[in-house]
Amino acid sequence: MGTHFKDHTDTLKIGDPAPVFDLPSAVGRTYSRDDLLGAVSLIVFFRGTW
Repeated sequence: MGTHFKDHTDTLKIGDPAPVFDLPSAVGRTYSRDDLLGAVSLIVFFRGTW
């Protein structure tokens, strides 16, 4: 009936490396995990459902 999402909260643990990703910025640049290695970064993931 509704859409079911897999709960990924148990797939990463504290200290695990970040998964490989490519994310667009608000100004059109694409950032990857490798672009951020060695830099202090904060990635906020918000999974909204509506």
